[in-house]
Amino acid sequence: MTRLAVATIAMSSLLWLGSGVWTTHLSSGQAEQSQPGTESSTSVTVPNRPANPLYSGKSGAPQSEIEFAPLTRTVTLKLQVQDPNGYFLPNIRRENFAVYEDGVRQRSVTVEVEHAPVTVAFVTEFGGRFHELNKTLASEARMVGQELLEVLGRNDKVAVFKYADKLTPVVDFNQNPASLDAVFDHLGTPESSEVNLFDAVSQATQSMRGVAGRNAIILVSTGMDTFSKTTFDQLLQEVRAAGIPIYVISLSSMVSREVGVVGPTAPFARIDWTAAEKRLEMLAQTSGGRAYSLQSEVELPAVFDDIMENLRIRYVITYTSSNPSAEGPPRSIRVDLVDPKTGQPLKIRDAAGKVVAAHVFVQQTYVPKMSSTKSRRASPAPSFDLHMPGSLESVRSKIRRKNEYRINAPRSLVTAEKKVLGWSIVLSVLLVFAGILAIVLPPIAGLGVTILVGWLLIFSGVAHLVYGWQTREKGGMIWELLLGLLYIAAGVYVLWNPILGLVSLTLGLAAYLVVEAILEFILAVRLRPAPGSGWLFVDAIITLILAVIIWRTWPLSAVWVIGTLVGISMIFSGMARLMLSIAARKLIEKQAT
Repeated sequence: MTRLAVATIAMSSLLWLGSGVWTTHLSSGQAEQSQPGTESSTSVTVPNRPANPLYSGKSGAPQSEIEFAPLTRTVTLKLQVQDPNGYFLPNIRRENFAVYEDGVRQRSVTVEVEHAPVTVAFVTEFGGRFHELNKTLASEARMVGQELLEVLGRNDKVAVFKYADKLTPVVDFNQNPASLDAVFDHLGTPESSEVNLFDAVSQATQSMRGVAGRNAIILVSTGMDTFSKTTFDQLLQEVRAAGIPIYVISLSSMVSREVGVVGPTAPFARIDWTAAEKRLEMLAQTSGGRAYSLQSEVELPAVFDDIMENLRIRYVITYTSSNPSAEGPPRSIRVDLVDPKTGQPLKIRDAAGKVVAAHVFVQQTYVPKMSSTKSRRASPAPSFDLHMPGSLESVRSKIRRKNEYRINAPRSLVTAEKKVLGWSIVLSVLLVFAGILAIVLPPIAGLGVTILVGWLLIFSGVAHLVYGWQTREKGGMIWELLLGLLYIAAGVYVLWNPILGLVSLTLGLAAYLVVEAILEFILAVRLRPAPGSGWLFVDAIITLILAVIIWRTWPLSAVWVIGTLVGISMIFSGMARLMLSIAARKLIEKQAT
């Protein structure tokens, strides 16, 4: 029985291996036969998404961000890649991104996906002329606000505002999102008043201008405005300039249902709610956000998921610019999605195999400087842009921009910079000459340093007296006054007896060098396995020898120590300043020509 089982298992294994080899050979043969001598293309598969967008009207272009680090010439792009319905396209890898700066493809590109914390101003309509409508508004505001809290993370910040005739803050940004559960249950009862939407959005936009990070306004509104001082055109200009996306949750459809219940005789039935909704859509699109026409409360989770996906998620592309300069005219940016095997536009398919068009949203230029650039309105750049990176037109455009930058550079500025650097060179030469004099005449240099230290002690004492008097109500005034008087007394003593002051400074310098040598010995012992740590021992020994020499020859060493060390320092400082000034002047002359 045992032999029969072993034989059966062995025969099954041989058949399985044979079928595997045959299948592999057949598959490879079919692949070679179907694509002889050609390189197969690759595609990216993304999850299936709804056939229609959740938002109504047109979506504003998502903002992109560009940061430039001059010291390393590192460029960081933060951008969105979306399908035609505005859904984020995941699963795009580093090798699928081709980044071009001034028409030159950049190398060593890294790609990450960022889920950034957000700062949100939640602005809800809460009042108006119509009592029946106000009760419904209060219920909807609470429901929408509670759903917002469900999608906020630990590092997110939110401020809550309500508006009727004016914008009223309820909770500021410093509140912990986890403690906001009861906020929307205590908004109060809407009162009968004007409803000034345009003024409220204008004030909310102004309140967000100083907020750093990824921020947005979520507006819950019917779109009705009765008596705003701000016109709709003025509001569009404001939000376009601010660059803060506004995500609108429109309640106009809810009001239309209310009209159906109350009847056409209701006062608010005479309002053109379609026009109000169109205004909200235009407001959202102009700001770079989206408008959602809420048909039912069941849609709220999907709406907030769409808002947070559009606001939080970005592809983060980092590369070192091939341009060796750390400054200059604006540089063009283009990001394509490519197949790394063929170099052709990347094919993106959904789970059903259907081709999905992709749009890359990135601003077209950036200026190489320290501050980051946040696009006000990033124009969609299709991923299959077929402009060749080395084309003649791109080279001409690059040369034209550089020439315009040189021609338009103000000549008076160049002349002023040369004049300043000329004075810097003169000062450097004088500094070197003064250092030589200090070494030649060390006693005089030492007395000069002593007098300077005396005045510094006096100024420090006066500062302590002033500070002690200004903070007398907080305690500690007596100690500050005593310390100030002590500093002043020491300064006066040094100025009155500069020779004794010089001797004291020399002794203090010796003590300082001893402490420095001890610390360097300790650091060298701790870093002893590291390469180069032996130089710390050498530095510590030399420092200790210098301290011993000053100590053993004191007070006679006061004649030469301070002046000589100051002279050496002045010579090296002057030489360094001279070399930098000459190099800067040559660079300016080169750029001017």
